[in-house]
Amino acid sequence: MNNLQLFIHNFRRLFLEDQKQLRHTDGERHDRVELRLNEAEPRLDQSELRLDLAEPRLDVSEKRLDDAEENIALADARIGAAEHRVDVVETVQAQFEKSLDAVTDKADDAHHEIQTTRQDLESRLDDLAQRIEEKFETLQARIEEKFTEFSSQVGERLTKYETVVDERIEERFSALETNVTTQNTALGATLASTFEQRTRNLDNRIDDRLSTQEVNLDRRVSAYEKGTEERLFTREKYVDDRLVRIGDDVIARTDLLLQHSEKRLDQMRRAMRILLEAKPANSEASQDHLKKFDALTVSRPALEDIKANVERHFEDHQEDAKAHYFKIIEWKKEAIECLQKFSKEDREVADYILSFVDAKNPDHLSYAETHLRRFVTTINRIPPPRKSSAKLLELGSCFFFTPAIKKFAGYTDITCADWKEGAVSGTVEKRVTKQFKGNEEHSFSITFFNAETEKFPYPDKTFQTIICCEMLEHFSRDPMHLFWEANRVLADDGLLFLTTPNITSIRAIEGLLTGYPPYLWMKYNLKDAAEQHYHEHTPETVKTFLEAAGFAVVELETEDVWAKSNPATLELLKELQFSAELRGDNIFVVGRKVSQPKERYPVSLYV
Repeated sequence: MNNLQLFIHNFRRLFLEDQKQLRHTDGERHDRVELRLNEAEPRLDQSELRLDLAEPRLDVSEKRLDDAEENIALADARIGAAEHRVDVVETVQAQFEKSLDAVTDKADDAHHEIQTTRQDLESRLDDLAQRIEEKFETLQARIEEKFTEFSSQVGERLTKYETVVDERIEERFSALETNVTTQNTALGATLASTFEQRTRNLDNRIDDRLSTQEVNLDRRVSAYEKGTEERLFTREKYVDDRLVRIGDDVIARTDLLLQHSEKRLDQMRRAMRILLEAKPANSEASQDHLKKFDALTVSRPALEDIKANVERHFEDHQEDAKAHYFKIIEWKKEAIECLQKFSKEDREVADYILSFVDAKNPDHLSYAETHLRRFVTTINRIPPPRKSSAKLLELGSCFFFTPAIKKFAGYTDITCADWKEGAVSGTVEKRVTKQFKGNEEHSFSITFFNAETEKFPYPDKTFQTIICCEMLEHFSRDPMHLFWEANRVLADDGLLFLTTPNITSIRAIEGLLTGYPPYLWMKYNLKDAAEQHYHEHTPETVKTFLEAAGFAVVELETEDVWAKSNPATLELLKELQFSAELRGDNIFVVGRKVSQPKERYPVSLYV
């Protein structure tokens, strides 16, 4: 066997093995496709059965149908791959046919066999595709039929459901009307019972508060009477002591003058005796007698002694005054520092106020830090609201202080008022106050008007509380107008809270002792006249204002908020038998409206 025959023999053997393997592979794939189709048919039947039995699971059947379609597509892909391989074989066969036509007839037989296999495979594939298409059309027809049937059933069920829902809604509405009627009746009874109970509780609270007020009033009256008696007793004792001292001094001075007069009379008698015994005027003896007379009449040793004693006494008192003066000067170094120390609760209030101050604005920051102790003390003394809806009017509003009134004093309805040069009276502006250290934001309305000369732009009995902080000292002509209008816009039993510097404070006394004005702030303001202090008041004058305007004084106290009182000056007052009460540098007073105003211009305060 030559090489060509060996090559043809080997090629034929390999070609037959490839054809056998190809037929085996295609047969397996065909069988696998038919097996999957056979497996798909019972699944389709099962899906149809499930559609008949359970309409809500139609989506699951559709998904499985999609899976079957994917399997069919996969079978088509595999058939395409087989056809591709057949095409490849045909190509190879054609190539070899060109080279082997003359070599062997058996190659033609093999080619014929391949063609026969291909035709058989194509016919089987056509049959398979036709069967799949028929199955798909049948399945699609059955699905459409089921969908039609399902749509009709859904329509019928929706109609029934609408009827049932209408009936149930009717029943629910009738039951709800009955229930609402019952609940309204029960609520009315409960509300009436609650109203009566709360009315009784309110009556009891009012009685308790009245009894408490009566007890406090009795206690204050007793304390005032006791203090008055003690002060009168102390004053009487001081006057008696002064009278005794003055009497002793008068007696001592009288005795001294009598002694001096007796000495002078004795000297005069002796001088007269010498004159009577004198010789003629031109004699030497007469001249000696005259010289002796002049010496006796001109010398005044007693008067010189008295003067020396008085000067020594004055020098002693001057030394004491100097000691007190230096104590006052030395105390001023630490008087302000004493007020910069806050408790934990006061520190919270102070930090909250400062959180609304713009640190980049030096004027605002300086004002807030200077008045910080007064702000904290004011917050602690503002009377709390008697009810949640209580309205508060803040005269002379300070917008980094107003949020603290809302948070710590408990007022939610705050009306702001102020006055500035050039403002149109009655103008209302919206102000938004934001924290510079925090996220809070508050919105307020502010009305501009002159509280000393103009009628307040509010109806009668609008507010339950009015606060007026550091305004009274800025009024130059008629401060009583403010109290008169405050009585009008306050509700019955409403409260007026007022603060103002105290002209009788320890600090004011120190000013007089050291040669300065007693005013807390006495500088002239050429730019804004409203900012200067025209008249600082005493606790007694503030009390006079309130009582003349129809207010009863509930609380009248003073406290150091600018500088701590000097212990040396307090000691001096006690040594001089003067009262040390109400000597703080700021006045804090709460007045309660008890009647209409009584006296428009109190005679003790107005000309």
